[in-house]
Amino acid sequence: MQKIKFFPIDFGVELNSSGKAIIQIFGNTIDGKKICVFDSTINPYFFVIPKQNHEELADKSLDINIVNGEESFYVVDATIIEGYKFNNKPVKSIKVVVNTPKAIKIVKKAIETKIVNVEFAESDIPFIRRYILDKKITPLGLTEVEGDIVDRSDIRVDFGVNADSIQPFGDDFFDNPRMLAFDIEVYIQEKRYPIKERDPLVMVSFFGNDGFKKVITWKKFKTNLDYIEFVDDEPSLISRFVNVINEYNPDYLVGYFTDGFDLPYIKARASKYELKLKFRNSRLKISKHGNYGYAKIKGIVHLDVFK
Repeated sequence: MQKIKFFPIDFGVELNSSGKAIIQIFGNTIDGKKICVFDSTINPYFFVIPKQNHEELADKSLDINIVNGEESFYVVDATIIEGYKFNNKPVKSIKVVVNTPKAIKIVKKAIETKIVNVEFAESDIPFIRRYILDKKITPLGLTEVEGDIVDRSDIRVDFGVNADSIQPFGDDFFDNPRMLAFDIEVYIQEKRYPIKERDPLVMVSFFGNDGFKKVITWKKFKTNLDYIEFVDDEPSLISRFVNVINEYNPDYLVGYFTDGFDLPYIKARASKYELKLKFRNSRLKISKHGNYGYAKIKGIVHLDVFK
């Protein structure tokens, strides 16, 4: 078992073979190596505040086990907590611990169906945020992990650590992350907003905070600029987009309206050619949250400056 100091940069979640959620913390050690910490020491939970019959409800909660196909969602533990602060008042509550983050919503609904006249607290906190709050970790703040070194070549970091304990360590801050900005241009056939099913990508440009710069395009022209790279076609352009990011290996990928346009557009054009957008640690994931979408690449913080 070793103690290692590192700066947390990005967080993810993976499930083991039994469906238990394991937090992934991607970061840089103080000597510049890429690390991924795996922490399975915390389970998802929320609080139930009944008006009465706390012991009975706690017992009933332990019986909840909902099977959906090959997935099972159940209560791991239900503990009565005295003095829990709810609406600024100390109340008697039940801490309900579940087996996986997806189980929170499902178990909560099951409790609502079985028991009336109850309230819930902290059931809407995302699991990663819950972990950061409980462990008191500050992203980019110096952190110490104690655990065993593991080889996780599938994650493509220098090494991994199975955490036994993790805690903040001092006030040092990671103030010089490796950043890569990018932008795309689309060849529009008509004077209107680009149509992703029709209009191809024509160019991708990059700029790094260490002075790195590159422009990649399939529309050839004469130039003496050594940072301009020509490829044969749009599929080659998309492949080089992925390769440049993997080769540069940034901590932050930065763009302007890249959640709303650039990355969803690249993903749509890649799908047209059945290309896999496989980055170092994961594929590009496009999600919707309310009125806003967001693009995620695990292990790299995507920062949309427009937002």
